[in-house]
Amino acid sequence: MQASAQDLNGSQQAFVSAAGTKKVRLSGALIGMAAATAGACTQGFSNQGPSGNICSCLTVMGAKFSSAKIGKGAANFFATVDMTAAFGRLGGAANAACAPLYGEIDVIAKEDSPTFDVVGGECFEPNGDAISNGVIGLATSRLFSQTASAAYTATIKPTGGLSGGGRQALSFNGAAE
Repeated sequence: MQASAQDLNGSQQAFVSAAGTKKVRLSGALIGMAAATAGACTQGFSNQGPSGNICSCLTVMGAKFSSAKIGKGAANFFATVDMTAAFGRLGGAANAACAPLYGEIDVIAKEDSPTFDVVGGECFEPNGDAISNGVIGLATSRLFSQTASAAYTATIKPTGGLSGGGRQALSFNGAAE
């Protein structure tokens, strides 16, 4: 017996494309120590800072990476935060609350070693934490032949001030073919 797309309920349709390629849930986490330096990052997709803008480069090297589909391993995260394009000033604050973020995640894991491109925003909370939300898109992979994207959320808890970096925890959840 063969089912058509009309015979599937909403959650089943979310995992089967029109061409019949099976979609799988793509989720995982990246945890490591972040460091911030002046200037835009230069690694792959993180190199998005417009010339002349004030940017900082956030790096997380050798982070613990885990994903049910990709496996456990390590990852490097590079993100350019563009402070010239900052937004969200509240109450006349001297510093903007949020800024655009462009990044890249390079993974080496048991099942695959994908590269993800990252676009989002980073906002700074009154307690000093940096919160980032956005989307990641699969740039390269051995496991997935079509597409993969996921929403992500990340928190950096500063250790010695944001300029000194801190512990970053990033999680993502989406789908891949």
